[in-house]
Amino acid sequence: LKSFYPALSNFFANSPQTFQKAWDQFAQLMVFLTVGTIIGGWEMAPGIITFFYGPDFTPSILVFRLLVVVIGISFLSYPYAIALVIANQQRKNFILVLAAAVLNILLDLVLIPRYGLYGAAVATVISSLLVLVLMIALFKKKIGFNPLDKKLWSALVVSLLCGILMHGILSLPIVASGNVLVACTLGAVV
Repeated sequence: LKSFYPALSNFFANSPQTFQKAWDQFAQLMVFLTVGTIIGGWEMAPGIITFFYGPDFTPSILVFRLLVVVIGISFLSYPYAIALVIANQQRKNFILVLAAAVLNILLDLVLIPRYGLYGAAVATVISSLLVLVLMIALFKKKIGFNPLDKKLWSALVVSLLCGILMHGILSLPIVASGNVLVACTLGAVV
């Protein structure tokens, strides 16, 4: 994934059209990774937690699922963050991330006393979503092209269809009740 950075930097400086094409490919790749990670991680959470930590840790399944969503949001944010750095907007990008960190702390202060570790996980999801939304807005303003174009939406639709297939396969009783490592491999193949 880091191999996109030098190419994007060169294209940004020399060919805006090529930059947009390369960035679109990068963003589409991240959409594919995001959807697969979230659906696979969400489906596999009970098996993963039980396999590695035993049944005593089943209350952590929801937290695991929420943090898988955070990983997905981070995947989606990455192309925007890279583009903002390339466009010399790293200071503004840092301010966005800092604001989200402050929001996370404030939400933790409110949610943790009432909801415990679930509140902390929800706070992290909310602050991560804020970073993504603000990065998209800053990207559109500073980079100058629509980051949510038809190609990205098409990638999302294809990813979701693959995700539905993954969900179906991972939900099969023979897969769901089997070895978690085999199920994770099947999910990755889809």
